[in-house]
Amino acid sequence: MNNRIHPITKIKGVLKKSLIVLSRILFIIFLSTTFLLLFLSVYHDYQVLHKGYPVLVKRYSRVYDETKGAILDKAINVSLAYRSKYTIMWEKHENCTARPFSALFAIINTFQPENIDYYKYLAVESYGCCGEFARSLCAILSDVAYVKTRIVVFQPPNESNHAICEVYLNDTWWVFDTSWTTPNGTIPANGYYQYLINSPKYNNSSIVRATTIQDVRTHQDLKKEHGFPEPGSE
Repeated sequence: MNNRIHPITKIKGVLKKSLIVLSRILFIIFLSTTFLLLFLSVYHDYQVLHKGYPVLVKRYSRVYDETKGAILDKAINVSLAYRSKYTIMWEKHENCTARPFSALFAIINTFQPENIDYYKYLAVESYGCCGEFARSLCAILSDVAYVKTRIVVFQPPNESNHAICEVYLNDTWWVFDTSWTTPNGTIPANGYYQYLINSPKYNNSSIVRATTIQDVRTHQDLKKEHGFPEPGSE
């Protein structure tokens, strides 16, 4: 009986083994590259949070200290100064999906949404849409002016929502929406709806049609607090 293996069969066997080895090598390279990129991303996020943010706070603390007047006046000036350095994506005609991405906080936010350290990370990145700006500004005002803050989201039916930062001072919540509806400062939250409908610029904007208005952390209904009428009561 002839037990010799045909040369073609030998070549096929060698090629098969080579492909198996090559696929394993490529898989190892893929895993190594993925972990390296993840490590670099997390390291970058860590540097932003623990080195970049303190520098930012120091910068706007100087603005706060150099502003004469009450705490509210100082907070307004800080808000305007930060807004002047912030890139709002819709003003550049860019899609609001082009937002800061953090591998570290993508993981953390899964288990702890609305994490304050994420707000600080966004503040250093200094670009995004209304949600990123509101969170960034709340972080800065909390650490610079030592005031209580909250993020409020206005959701109209079948339209994009709008998020704003609010500050609690003198037993009043103040709207700090310097990215859009209060570009020159602030107004009391309880007069916000009246302010919007009296403004030719905002009285037909989507925010006026909001039917859900909530604090993002507590989910408290804030329609009445902002002077918004209940649906059908106008």
